[in-house]
Amino acid sequence: MINAEEKLTMLRESILSETKQKADKLVSDAENESSRIVLEASDKYYADAEKTIESEKAAIAVKYAKQTAALRSQVQKDILMHRNMLTEKLFDGVREKLTQFRNTKEYKEYIGRCISDYKKSYDIENAEIRVSAEDMQRTDELFEGLPESVKITCDDTIVLGGVKIRPANVGVICDGTLDAALLKQAENFSDIADSSLKV
Repeated sequence: MINAEEKLTMLRESILSETKQKADKLVSDAENESSRIVLEASDKYYADAEKTIESEKAAIAVKYAKQTAALRSQVQKDILMHRNMLTEKLFDGVREKLTQFRNTKEYKEYIGRCISDYKKSYDIENAEIRVSAEDMQRTDELFEGLPESVKITCDDTIVLGGVKIRPANVGVICDGTLDAALLKQAENFSDIADSSLKV
């Protein structure tokens, strides 16, 4: 027969065993829950990190696209300014050559050709010939042989030389000025340069 002390020992062991089992189950459940929470948190953090990385990459791409566009624009602006400076230098040289040309006998021949070309389409009688202030001093030399009905006047818009001819009773002006020829050449040069400029 089991005495009271043995019963007490058995009861105590039974309670300890049951308590240990419950404690082990609680620890196991807690560890499982902890692992699940850590795994979910880890997945969330990885997902958040990936979103942040993608967002940062997009922001960096936009930033560098803007910087590249600004740099490209500045480079193009610098090229255009340099090209304009070189073009200006080139045409300053041409202006100088045209100024020298005015003091040659070929200039008088040029004026003669302008008048001859004009005569192919219009009557020279009563026409108005506009010239520069400098050429106004040389009308006898440059326009000898023209009918007296031709009116020669000064035109301040003509700087480099040549003539503008306006027929009588016609609103058309024939422009044979060196100024117009130089401007046309400068525009053609600019068009060609613009079409070849790639940045």
